[in-house]
Amino acid sequence: MDIVLLVFDTLRADHLSGYGYPRATSPWWDKTAAGATVYKQAISPAHWTLPAHASLFTGLYPSQHTMVDMNSALPSTIPTLAERLRQAGYATIAISNNPLIGTQRNGLQRGFERIENYSFMRFTLWNAHLNPPRATHPSLRGQIKQLRGKLAHWMGYDGTTPVWPWNILQPLMETGLKKFGGEKYRNTQHSLDLAAHLLINRPQIGARPLFLFINLMGAHTPYEPPAWALKDFVAAPDAQILRKLLHTTNLMQLDPANWLAAPWSDGDALVGLNAVYDAEVAAQDRCFGDFVTQLQTSGVSDRTLLIATSDHGEHLGEKQRLSHIFGAYQPLVHVPLLIRNPQDDVAAGEKVEAFVSTRRLFHTILSAANTATPTEQSFSLIRSKCVDSDLVLDAEPEFNQAFSEAIAPATLTPRLEVRRPGIIAAHHYEQPVRAIFAGDHKLIDYNGHHAELYTVRTDTAESHDLATYLPDRTVQLNDALWNFVGQYPPLAPSTETLTDVEVTKRLRMLGYLE
Repeated sequence: MDIVLLVFDTLRADHLSGYGYPRATSPWWDKTAAGATVYKQAISPAHWTLPAHASLFTGLYPSQHTMVDMNSALPSTIPTLAERLRQAGYATIAISNNPLIGTQRNGLQRGFERIENYSFMRFTLWNAHLNPPRATHPSLRGQIKQLRGKLAHWMGYDGTTPVWPWNILQPLMETGLKKFGGEKYRNTQHSLDLAAHLLINRPQIGARPLFLFINLMGAHTPYEPPAWALKDFVAAPDAQILRKLLHTTNLMQLDPANWLAAPWSDGDALVGLNAVYDAEVAAQDRCFGDFVTQLQTSGVSDRTLLIATSDHGEHLGEKQRLSHIFGAYQPLVHVPLLIRNPQDDVAAGEKVEAFVSTRRLFHTILSAANTATPTEQSFSLIRSKCVDSDLVLDAEPEFNQAFSEAIAPATLTPRLEVRRPGIIAAHHYEQPVRAIFAGDHKLIDYNGHHAELYTVRTDTAESHDLATYLPDRTVQLNDALWNFVGQYPPLAPSTETLTDVEVTKRLRMLGYLE
């Protein structure tokens, strides 16, 4: 079979209608899921792009592969999924909308014979004003940054009213947004159209099976959904109010002062933020539907193993947080996952309630390609079809267990520390935060400082910390968590990547760098 690993970057499970969300954000996901196995409690091993993708590509936890910072590189001694599949005779192609995957020279591109990148180019104005240069006599870079900040202000990208002549030109510039959506939406369409073309027409692939990795950034900030999606999900009367809402929600998410423990005062802004996020999810889902339809119409879906998931989620005001930089709460680590295996009709429509780690997709794909070792085969999710979470399968390691590590990138935490001194240490986010899922409980450990215990199947908002009420269970899971830590040490010394100027520019546009 051809194998497609489709990652919807920053997509929360609980904002999909198929996962119980009351708004119809994902009709095409739901339709596809009806013919697939859906994992209701899929857990990402990490809370942001780089370590999460490294786990997908290696089957390792972040503490093992050591890719936990923006400039991390995968140790050369650790083989990637694409390398393994290429050695097994697969054509290996990546289509990525995220510059961290495929563009940056960090080792995750190893094994792909072709990589196509679609990245944001005009979003630099969204966050240009957030970190103005502090030097009295700025360098050329500082002068350019000042110019970007002024341009952002003149055009109203800092939430103010555009000044002349931008107050006249801005509505004209937004015509594309109102009709067709912005650059992200077009990137999503182009990426999935190319993916369908590769699977159907097979240029330079021929008879070889194809492993196709796709990363889509539709749910990632900055937000720019098409107008039809905004009108479906946002209660706003006209385009001017919609544009203002987009400005407001983007500024909330891109400003690092809001990322952790922000003193929220405007409930309407958070409602708007969630509505805009839902619009992005719905727009991306429509593109996904077009992709699935092309595969079904051509007959390609009958020989394609489709795995669709997310690398991590996003805080949208829960726990007074935004973005996906800090912590291991459910909005960040609970991700959607479906596996459509055309060779297994029995699995169609099945829902797995057990906790599973998405790092096991590495083992699942190798098993499907008949190139996994016996140990790797034991971790494959295709053979893990147990719905009863109380049933123990001795042959399956980590049954109904998952482990997640949240290590705040050292290259990003200074941005928040500058804006709100002391906030990182106050929440112990300068140290790893780890979570273990087992049975009916989730335990979060703040590197030994304190622990929180939740029943996340029913308490999805993690509102009731049971650590003091269930001390024995807390100790039991804490011991299990530290056994995990001891069981998975680094496999090789961490290394740093070389980042070129263009990649740095794109990462700065996305708010990753100052």
